[in-house]
Amino acid sequence: MNENEIELKNNAIIHKDNSLNRLDLSFLKHIELNEYKKSDLLAYWINDFAEYHDEETTFNIAKSGIYSVEML
Repeated sequence: MNENEIELKNNAIIHKDNSLNRLDLSFLKHIELNEYKKSDLLAYWINDFAEYHDEETTFNIAKSGIYSVEML
C-alpha cells in the first residue's frame, strides 16, 4: 500500500468515525426528546441505505421487474 492509499484509508476511517458519532448524537437527541418514531425511522432509513449501497455494484435494473428493458 503506497502513501496515498494509506492517507485515503485513514481519511475514510476518520470520516466514518465522525459520521457514526454524529449519528449516535442524533439518535440520543430524538430518544431524549421522546421522539421514538423519528429514531426508528432514522434507523430504518440507514439500514435500507446501507443495504442499497452495498448492493449497488451488483444491482441489475433489468432483473427487478419494475422497468422494462425498452424504458432504459
